[in-house]
Amino acid sequence: MHQRLAAMLRHSDPEMEALLDEGTVSLILVIPYGFARDLAEKNHAEVQAISDGTLSNTALLAMGYASQIAQEFALELGERLGRVVPGTEHLWPQVQLKPRVAYNPNQKAEWFASLIELFSVITLVAILLPAAAMVREKERGTIEQLLVTPITPVEIMLAKVISMASIVLVASALSLFLVIYPIFGLPWRGDLLLYTVATALYVFSATGVGLLIATVCRTLPQTILFLLMVIPPILFLSGSWSPEEALPTGMRMVTYLSPLKYYLTIAYGILLKGAGFRQLWQHFVGLTGLGLLLFGC
Repeated sequence: MHQRLAAMLRHSDPEMEALLDEGTVSLILVIPYGFARDLAEKNHAEVQAISDGTLSNTALLAMGYASQIAQEFALELGERLGRVVPGTEHLWPQVQLKPRVAYNPNQKAEWFASLIELFSVITLVAILLPAAAMVREKERGTIEQLLVTPITPVEIMLAKVISMASIVLVASALSLFLVIYPIFGLPWRGDLLLYTVATALYVFSATGVGLLIATVCRTLPQTILFLLMVIPPILFLSGSWSPEEALPTGMRMVTYLSPLKYYLTIAYGILLKGAGFRQLWQHFVGLTGLGLLLFGC
């Protein structure tokens, strides 16, 4: 994290904006020219902190930490210069933080909350529907009848996947345009076609998880119980419950196995930041590769 911060301080404004658009960083600290001179001569200096407001809770925490670090730095410098004398607090060095929240200037938590609920439901439905459909074929004994027909197993799975994915995509669009946009006032900043492609890729990956569940379960109750054990890790490892930076190093590596991790970055980038494929292509590649891996298993 400190290496990323040092790298950001050397970047130009367009490069720093690109880092926020890509979701690479959540906070940028801009130290203006003459910062050290102002602090040494005037006992007062200013820095700007630009946070990613798509995750409102994380943005508030980041701003709080940045302000605390700035004040501790000023106090430490004042102690070194011998200016921290009890009873003269108004003369102590001060570093004032100028905050700016990008993409969500009013820090509306409902934007983040409504989208994360939508994505969680998409995850649940995209995994459950194909898994339940395949398991029902097992319960009824019709899966054997399908296997002896000229239809290949891949075609059988595609029939389930395409039909269920179509339901999820239509429900996702209705949720956005009938609930989230009119009720929560979410601004439209991205490309609808790109978001639809990203959602289709994510549903493709999630249905791969559902088909894996269907291969080990024989009844619908088993499928539902198995799903209840699978969903929490997918949500937790995606960063939707807690920031990825708060996880241990080993756990952070496991987050790359959660398709929701890639989809969250892509969806927030498109819907809240207006980012395009050029900024998000790495996450598209990761989501596609994970989906192919899940289907290959």
